[in-house]
Amino acid sequence: MFVNLSNDVPVVVKTENILKALPMPAALLNTDGKILYANELYAQCWITTVDCVVNKTLKELSFSSHANFMSNLELLKQGQVIEPYEYSQFGHCYLVSLSGNYNDRKELVSVLVCGTDITHIKHKEDGLKQQNLELKKLSEYDYLTGLMNRRSYDDHYLRYREALKNNQLKSLSLILIDIDNFKQINDVFGHVMGDEVICHLSKMLHQINHSTVWRQAYRYGGEEFIILLTESILDEACHLAENLRKNVEQLNERLFKQLGIHVSISCGVVSSKDIPLQNDFFEYADKAMYYAKKNNKNCVYYFSKNEYVRYSKKSHCY
Repeated sequence: MFVNLSNDVPVVVKTENILKALPMPAALLNTDGKILYANELYAQCWITTVDCVVNKTLKELSFSSHANFMSNLELLKQGQVIEPYEYSQFGHCYLVSLSGNYNDRKELVSVLVCGTDITHIKHKEDGLKQQNLELKKLSEYDYLTGLMNRRSYDDHYLRYREALKNNQLKSLSLILIDIDNFKQINDVFGHVMGDEVICHLSKMLHQINHSTVWRQAYRYGGEEFIILLTESILDEACHLAENLRKNVEQLNERLFKQLGIHVSISCGVVSSKDIPLQNDFFEYADKAMYYAKKNNKNCVYYFSKNEYVRYSKKSHCY
């Protein structure tokens, strides 16, 4: 490359012509970071002309560029190869490569800096990342309610159960929630009203999500929802389910009753303390909810000591 540069005019002209011919931003710098030669594309990176960058130091143009150059300079002095790296300035992203020029004593005398504008590639990458995030959200979240969906529940449940096996988690409780007489609401008042009921319940569940990281709500499917509670005992889960049931009762009185609609929920609650880890918690919660439906609905049942019991705040779950 440009070895043993001198002030000879032919050498200067040759260097300038080579840089001009390069189809990318390029400049030759000495070991003090002074720009000896540069082409027009390099000057455009600084939004200026060649005359305004030649004989300037990088420090005069950009402190961060200077600092980055000087740190790489030490490696080049040791004869190391610098891998191309990304550098951004003035809204553009460049893939920069540095090549050292050495004299006969293997001393570094100058550095050729070349850059490839990869802004369009970065924009495409950013666009793909955004699309991937949106696809991930579509695969993990329910479009109507914004709650996590069954896929997310299945994934989280398996991870929590594994954590229980490895003693990384002390307890796990599950609340299964079902909107009572939902099919009748859809049949009589239409699916738009059914969606309205689901969205109102979902707003309550979103508040549970935001209250603590130990509680996560999911739309399991249709009118069924699940809440997973880590590090929570059965009584705490039942208490939460009962509060949610009462909140839905109040919502019904405030909003739906005047429309001739009765909205309520039934809940089944289980805890890891009462179920063998190899068994599916959902099956027990589903059976508990079956008892709630069987006993006039609008109530909470839980599984404990091999039996299904109706929850009351006056009593505790044991």
